[in-house]
Amino acid sequence: MTLAGRIRADLKYRLAGISDKAIPVCFAGVIRIGRLLERLDRIRAQAIAPLIPRLRLWRPVYGPRLLIVAVVLIGAGKANPGAAYQTYDARGPMRVSPARIAVEQLHPAAETATPPAAPESKPAVSISKPAPVAPAAMAEPARDSSPTPNVPTKIVAGWLPFWDMAEGLRVIDEFPDVLTEISPFWYELTPDGGIGNSPGAEDPNALKKMRAHVKMVVPTISCSDGPISDSVLKDPAKRALQISRIVSKTKAFDYDGIDIDYENLPADDRDVFSQFTRELSAALHKEGKKLVVTVNAKTDEPGDWTGAQSHDYAAIGAAADYVRVMAYDQHYAGGAPGPVAGIVWVEQVIKFSLSKIPKEKIVLGIPAYGYDWPSAGRGQSVVHDEAAAKSLANQAPVQWDEGSASSFFTYSDSSGSHTVWFENRRSLEAKVGLALKYDLAGVAIWRLGREDKSAYLSLRSLLSPAP
Repeated sequence: MTLAGRIRADLKYRLAGISDKAIPVCFAGVIRIGRLLERLDRIRAQAIAPLIPRLRLWRPVYGPRLLIVAVVLIGAGKANPGAAYQTYDARGPMRVSPARIAVEQLHPAAETATPPAAPESKPAVSISKPAPVAPAAMAEPARDSSPTPNVPTKIVAGWLPFWDMAEGLRVIDEFPDVLTEISPFWYELTPDGGIGNSPGAEDPNALKKMRAHVKMVVPTISCSDGPISDSVLKDPAKRALQISRIVSKTKAFDYDGIDIDYENLPADDRDVFSQFTRELSAALHKEGKKLVVTVNAKTDEPGDWTGAQSHDYAAIGAAADYVRVMAYDQHYAGGAPGPVAGIVWVEQVIKFSLSKIPKEKIVLGIPAYGYDWPSAGRGQSVVHDEAAAKSLANQAPVQWDEGSASSFFTYSDSSGSHTVWFENRRSLEAKVGLALKYDLAGVAIWRLGREDKSAYLSLRSLLSPAP
């Protein structure tokens, strides 16, 4: 699809509910600019790109601004503010505003601000996903033999949720020289020790696109149901079946490895989970595959909640090729408002991880989402794009908390006052800076799609080798 066509389709997709008479008001100018961009692309492909590499940054930076212009023009008394569509965020289903807006471009952040006071709270996350569907039989797509682009020297991994696959794949298309690993959320542990497919799993077209742009495809097998994983891990026969099925999947689709993301385990699963990682690691290594294990964040042993206590960093680090430490949900939906991943806390997580795991195996998990806490009641998770739209709709300037290196804003609606803490380019840069400071293996982003896209330009400059 042409760029002009993509702009038209993207606007129509995101502005559901807006009068058809309103959309043409801004399309003419937007499409005219889109056609100019297309001509620039053709010129660049023929001659300019080898001479002026920075031109390639132009479209990703200004593309979102075209969408902002369109949203603002349409929104002047014409948009239906209630328009929204159903999707999933970092922790489950939610309503998302259709406007895809970069917050800092609309509300320049203050240098420092005093955030609402909030006590520290313990994370206790429960993930709910749709039930897996039966695996679909399909031929394994051939690997793309085209040259790989210049990529960062550090790992830049991204989790790709099955419930927003198209948006995540768009990120891979737009920033092919930033990401090095992709982990599609394609599999779930089943009660009998088997591996169930999530909707859309093993899509050959998606797999082909991933392989065309990244070094490694490492699908995630998740389980957020503690009783299921507990029963499988403690049963040697079920555990052996699980390992056999995992190895079969990696071989059948020629994955580079597998990512194990078992959360909410009981604390007494600590030893048996470590045993599972050792057994799985040995089985995968025999086939030339890698094992990645995703663990809950903690700043000391054994951890301050059961999920963290079930993960023995030292044992897992000895068995796995890489350990992704989820350095987020410092403050979570069920607790008091505060930064999702304050910089001081994240550094404490890193320091503890380094005391148990070699630095060359540690991949820092960084969030790209946030939470909207009402004055009373449970918070709701929000992706960056929704936080941006809320900031705009409520004329609530985004503020910067220097102490936590995090962005926040407050607003009021018919239900009362709200506090929103969320991650954007500036806060992500701070966490990437810590990964570089401690010379970690790299970073992993939860999640691809609907994050602050300008952050990828920062990732490219921070993690790529100097020209």
